[in-house]
Amino acid sequence: MNETNHSFTTTDWLWIILLGFLISGCPRGSFLAKIIDPLSRKGRIPAFIGSHLFRYGLLVFLFTDNNSR
Repeated sequence: MNETNHSFTTTDWLWIILLGFLISGCPRGSFLAKIIDPLSRKGRIPAFIGSHLFRYGLLVFLFTDNNSR
């Protein structure tokens, strides 16, 4: 029998943390507001960042794997 002992790598743990972070929606917003609000310069976000083209383009960019081996 060939038994494999799978030990979690850093990437495995980061996926678990990311999923937990995404699932816990409301506390994340409150946490970020408390941390970022004192550091913010209270500036307006540029209009193009709110556009659907930019948001979906950024989403596609983040989901593509640029690490070809």
